[in-house]
Amino acid sequence: MRGKARISVALCTRNRARELERTLHSLLAQDYPAPLMDLTVLDDASDDGSDKSAGKLLGSFICAGWVGARLLRNSSRADIARGRERLQGELAGESRYALYLDDDVVLPPDLVSSLVSAAERDPSLGVAGPRICFLSDPGRTAHSANFVGRFNGRYREMDSTSPLDCDWLNSSCFLIRTEALRRSGGFCGDYINAHEEVDFCLGVGLAGFKVRYIPSVKVLHDIEMKAPKKERLYYLYRNKLWVIRRNFSFPLKALQLAFLLLGGTPLHLLESLRRNRGTDPAELLIVLKAALAGAFGAVPERVKRLP
Repeated sequence: MRGKARISVALCTRNRARELERTLHSLLAQDYPAPLMDLTVLDDASDDGSDKSAGKLLGSFICAGWVGARLLRNSSRADIARGRERLQGELAGESRYALYLDDDVVLPPDLVSSLVSAAERDPSLGVAGPRICFLSDPGRTAHSANFVGRFNGRYREMDSTSPLDCDWLNSSCFLIRTEALRRSGGFCGDYINAHEEVDFCLGVGLAGFKVRYIPSVKVLHDIEMKAPKKERLYYLYRNKLWVIRRNFSFPLKALQLAFLLLGGTPLHLLESLRRNRGTDPAELLIVLKAALAGAFGAVPERVKRLP
């Protein structure tokens, strides 16, 4: 184990007791040296017993030789972005990397060792993420390398058979160099539940690190692509504009905001009409409020980066 890096695993969960157990079992099966790993699970005020499911399994990690395994619990729901932000303050000080996980992924045994190996070969690598496929269809990619259009602000996804540097990766499973986490300012909890990983990865890039997609490593994610829940729509639309305002400088910012407001907002309104097969005044109002708040409302300042 001499020379190998210390890893802190950070996992957020809410009301997914069965999925969480499956994720923890796949984490326990990692081939990376257990004495170099610790785990923190943050339960976001679950009411289905997710915290109890996690608590029962944490002892197995200690028995397996992990240096630490603990459960934290929010007294009230805080949502995923605030959870990721809280967990970055809970990382072991000596950890060289942090592995962020969602509670509904299934990991291959070599996940940690493969991503760490890629990062150790390139000190400029700040974030490394695997190919994420559907659990229900393991041959189909759900998330790969993502890019933000420099002139229009639009997101674009690109798959690859070889490692590919990109703008951002899906945060259901990725490895972060803790130095990049500190220098970028980390996750911004004010995003609540959408686009926080885009903002984070762009901040990592601005801090001088690379974000890299590693397609040879495959993780399964228990999701299905479907229309977003209405209570999430506001953050989906507002936060995309926040991403532009926080991570791009003028005049690119002006071009992107103009494109997204003049081109994107009408499309979102039309999508609402299509999705609801008619007018839903409450949803249309959400879209308009999100556009105004994203473009003209106050945004949280990025944490000052360390020199």
